[in-house]
Amino acid sequence: MSLLSVTVKKAHYVGAPGAAQFNSYVTLKLQNVKSTTVTVKGASPCWEQDFLFETNDLNTGLLIEVWSKGMIWDRAMGYHWLPLQGIPYTTNQAEAAKWLSLDAELVMRDSEVVGTKNPTGNSLLVECRFELPFGVLASLIARNVLLLRIDAATLPRDGAACWRMRNSCALPVVAGAPPSSPFPKLALP
Repeated sequence: MSLLSVTVKKAHYVGAPGAAQFNSYVTLKLQNVKSTTVTVKGASPCWEQDFLFETNDLNTGLLIEVWSKGMIWDRAMGYHWLPLQGIPYTTNQAEAAKWLSLDAELVMRDSEVVGTKNPTGNSLLVECRFELPFGVLASLIARNVLLLRIDAATLPRDGAACWRMRNSCALPVVAGAPPSSPFPKLALP
């Protein structure tokens, strides 16, 4: 079971007459679950709303929809399809925040959304990441402490080899790594 954390931050609308009068909201759809932000007015609305989704299927995606609230019907302002396999497992919120381009149309296959097309010029800032499972961060830190204790004589002498060795682990390193370490320090939250 994976836990997907999504923060809808803000949007920027361009080229639409009366954009300052939009009352817009965002819906997030993952499998059979739908979550919605509050409605915010303006051409650059700010929500800063957090959502959590549980999923077992990483072969699907998150459908993000931006809507303008109307008197009778709401109007779609754009869509973005975010494949789950492209979302990182991280504790770094800055790494997970991205401006997403909104498209005008959904791409369907067998009555399932598989993408979006035709850019609208509108964009949405979303922070999207998978949470590390309970206990994984502690075990990663413990493993890196062991890596840092490797005798300096066993480390490669050239910088490129050290960099390849570090990247092959694909693990963060611990805060407070010694200055002589080939591994950079990790700023833990």
